[in-house]
Amino acid sequence: MVAVVVFAASLGTLATTPAAYGYNWDTHLYSRALARTDAAPSCSSLHTAVVDDPAVAALAITCSDSLEVEGHAVSGYAFHSLTGAITPTVIDGRAPRAADEVALGRDTLDQIGAVLGDRVQIVGPDGRRTYRVVGTVALPLFTALAGKIGNTQAVADGAVLTSAGLRSLSGTEDGVYTPIVVRWKSGADLVAARRRLAALPEGVGRPLSAIVPLEVDRLEQVDALPWVLGGFLALIGIFGVGYVLVSSVRRRGRDLAVLKSLGFRRRQIGATVATQATVLGTIGLLLGVPLGVIVGRAVWNAVATGTGFASIVTVPAVGLLGLVLATLVIVNLIAVVPARRAARLRPAVVLRSE
Repeated sequence: MVAVVVFAASLGTLATTPAAYGYNWDTHLYSRALARTDAAPSCSSLHTAVVDDPAVAALAITCSDSLEVEGHAVSGYAFHSLTGAITPTVIDGRAPRAADEVALGRDTLDQIGAVLGDRVQIVGPDGRRTYRVVGTVALPLFTALAGKIGNTQAVADGAVLTSAGLRSLSGTEDGVYTPIVVRWKSGADLVAARRRLAALPEGVGRPLSAIVPLEVDRLEQVDALPWVLGGFLALIGIFGVGYVLVSSVRRRGRDLAVLKSLGFRRRQIGATVATQATVLGTIGLLLGVPLGVIVGRAVWNAVATGTGFASIVTVPAVGLLGLVLATLVIVNLIAVVPARRAARLRPAVVLRSE
């Protein structure tokens, strides 16, 4: 049950943590990429008034194009920072830093049979080059402009390069709407900031937020399965504790009879059985809580990384405390029946049979 609680809490955290599925910033908006500040035709610096907004801590333009990695068709991305530092969500390794480096989604790595450190050939509209794989990343999914078709990027299938690395493969971007990704300053007035950005002449509508990918929705559709499995195991545990207590009362009938002969009252006999149940529950908790946390973390790490997400494990202290209290209450409720049976023992009858 502890493992189930950890898994369920981590799944809930995933749905509310866009950085885990590639959206490693706070918002994005679209701008006409016309005012280039250097001679490069694509994926290079451009002039935008968004940089000057007092609420903006970091900002980057997003470049993308269709690529083939070892013959496998993917979407390629690059993040050209204009202020601050914005990087993709890195699951393993690191983000690319040099023009001949690339980070790939987990499914892309599996499709081409590559691992970190391998060199892969990537083909774009305007070139073909060899890159070294330096990391595994989660790819972002952008909310589309009104009336436009949004991208259907898979979280685990794609490539991230440096702006120079993508520029050597990609064609011109002039005349297209470029996503600008933004990270806010801590404590900024976001309502006012969004209003200012939406009013810019180059802006297109209000700043947009992350959308939950289909992969997350699919995981949430089966979120009841761990609870069903955990409930089944808990039921087995309840029957196990009940069997141990009933068997103990039968086995220790002579000892209980002696205690009653020495003056134990019915309430004290019942408390003896309840104490045994509490000890059993406490031993189970001392073993089960740390083991459950370890198992829950391991299972969630396997599911998250296997699906292409960044693994963020959540261990809910309140949930575990509730589980601890519930366990102690339940084992004592289980002890009621064998405690009543023990309290009804007749010392003379039991000792004579011995």
